[in-house]
Amino acid sequence: MVPVLLSIASVLLTAIAVGSTAIHLGDTAHDLARALARGVPEVEVLSTAHQVAPDADVHVTADSGLVEVVVSQDIDVPVPLLDRFSFSIERSAAVPSEQR
Repeated sequence: MVPVLLSIASVLLTAIAVGSTAIHLGDTAHDLARALARGVPEVEVLSTAHQVAPDADVHVTADSGLVEVVVSQDIDVPVPLLDRFSFSIERSAAVPSEQR
């Protein structure tokens, strides 16, 4: 019974960690897109991105008065029986440019 409880606990902790990462990436994408829309240089924004989310990939697109930032990160599942599985979390944000 103890191994089953430990397995359930580790799966729940992993789900909480994945959810927390997804929320963090969404907030990061929104903050970066907002900064770019306000005119902060892209180099500075990417530097901030690598400080805030060092394992994430950041892609920036500025087109037709719209700034879009896509932040993605690969997640490895730390559960012993599922350690071969990994997946990617991707969050994006698009805001209108505030520069004239």
